[in-house]
Amino acid sequence: MSILNAVVFFMAILINQSCLSNSWSNLYLGLTLGDLTKNYESQQIQLAEHNTLFSESYNLSIDRGFIYSPQSTWLKKYRIRLDSYSTLETYQHGSVIDIEKISHHLNMYPSIGVSGLINTDEHFGFVQTNIGAHKQLGGSQLSIMLNIPIKKQHYYDSSLSQRLYSIADSSRGNNLSNNQKKQVVQAILNQAVTDDTQINTIYNAILDVQSNTMTNRDANYQPVFSQYSDKTASLYDSDLTAANKAGDYDFIAQYGIHAKVARNHIWLTNTFTTAAYTALSLYEKQTIVKAGIDAIDLTGMYKTATPQIQFVYQESQWKVRGALSIRWYLDKPKTKQINFPHEFSVAQQHVNYTTRSFKATNLNA
Repeated sequence: MSILNAVVFFMAILINQSCLSNSWSNLYLGLTLGDLTKNYESQQIQLAEHNTLFSESYNLSIDRGFIYSPQSTWLKKYRIRLDSYSTLETYQHGSVIDIEKISHHLNMYPSIGVSGLINTDEHFGFVQTNIGAHKQLGGSQLSIMLNIPIKKQHYYDSSLSQRLYSIADSSRGNNLSNNQKKQVVQAILNQAVTDDTQINTIYNAILDVQSNTMTNRDANYQPVFSQYSDKTASLYDSDLTAANKAGDYDFIAQYGIHAKVARNHIWLTNTFTTAAYTALSLYEKQTIVKAGIDAIDLTGMYKTATPQIQFVYQESQWKVRGALSIRWYLDKPKTKQINFPHEFSVAQQHVNYTTRSFKATNLNA
């Protein structure tokens, strides 16, 4: 769902809110700015293409979500929670839909759901299931959750790299037909080549460049351009750089188990309330400890601010990251109906590990 579609969707809900007020609650729009691990795989691809980002770590996202509580008799014990975000620079979109059963006599809320992530620029993503439960322990809340992803390895190529491999059609080196070689030459030179007698010569020169290209930006096509074209390689530097690398992204989706302890309404007045929480997430390639504070202004359509800090253990070292989320709720639920921001779970379900290994696109045999 695009950001524009998400806003239109929310406006449509608001227009019909008067007749659905008993079903919909905690509708929100928000912004998050911070060094969050959930964005890393998209950031690494953007940086590998040498795109300019506002920051190599920070990314602004637009967040939205709501809770739907069916009013029919046999569904009153359930509620559906949706939580989504879209990053502005890295084109990553994530959503979580959870179905939660409300069991007041046990203060227990088991849930099952599905979450997904997609990058609309590079066209990769994953889907996973989530099984969890929440229990009230006096004034505190204990939550546990298990992520079970559809696990896959993602191999990234730039668009020009994909084009070259598509032309080659599984062939390599001198096994390409004359027509395939011509298409490769024209793709690299970015111009038509009319002298068919030069195709093999130029193609072999391209193979020589690629055979010596081991890492990003090592490809030097200048000799090819200076000898066979009236153009210069610098005119196509970004395309040529992108054409000569690829990356293996492993563990884009990880199995994970999470435990969180929260204390809601630590400080409660008629116009203000707070909650504090700490969480531990154990993944296949990461360990994350997170803590945060939800501060809520209850006046009017209430607003929240959530500073949070992450301690991430990855590749045998600890890293500290932080973020700030601000949300505007579009309804006016009573104090007891408030779902604190920490109770929405998209952030922990979309923490992903990616390697940063890139290698040159190479048509050599």
